[in-house]
Amino acid sequence: MAAGIYWWAILAVLLGIERLTERAFPTFWQTRIDPWFTPARRKQALIVFALVAFFVANFRAWDQQREAKEEAIAKQGKTVLDPSALYQHGFPVASIIEPQIDVRNGSILFPAVTASRELELGSEFEFRTWHLICSGEPGSMMTFGAMRQITYLNFTCRIEGTR
Repeated sequence: MAAGIYWWAILAVLLGIERLTERAFPTFWQTRIDPWFTPARRKQALIVFALVAFFVANFRAWDQQREAKEEAIAKQGKTVLDPSALYQHGFPVASIIEPQIDVRNGSILFPAVTASRELELGSEFEFRTWHLICSGEPGSMMTFGAMRQITYLNFTCRIEGTR
């Protein structure tokens, strides 16, 4: 909306300058300006300027909606991670309990991590806002029909960075 106001203000100033110079310097205007930039051409130029101002102002009116849409799309790409799960490749792979976080030393100790399959210890894990490299040995394995749970005790991770 503000862009439209500026365009119309510029148009008004141009019209005012044209009238002032035409009245202040009539001989110069008639000998130098009128033959090259006739009143009909000036009128056409100002109409074109007004149309351009109208279209620019209308497109600028949608800037807030476009920015809001871009922000919403950017937020969609950032998944909110469950603070009680470990993730790999964007998917939850294990549940955790009471992690002991030592940010100073860049480490996290999970007393117990429970997964439905063996974890890929060679791949990076994601936890809350951190990227982790973890190590641990599968402790106990329980099978309930087709479902199984593997528990890793004292699962140790090193904080590699943030996401």
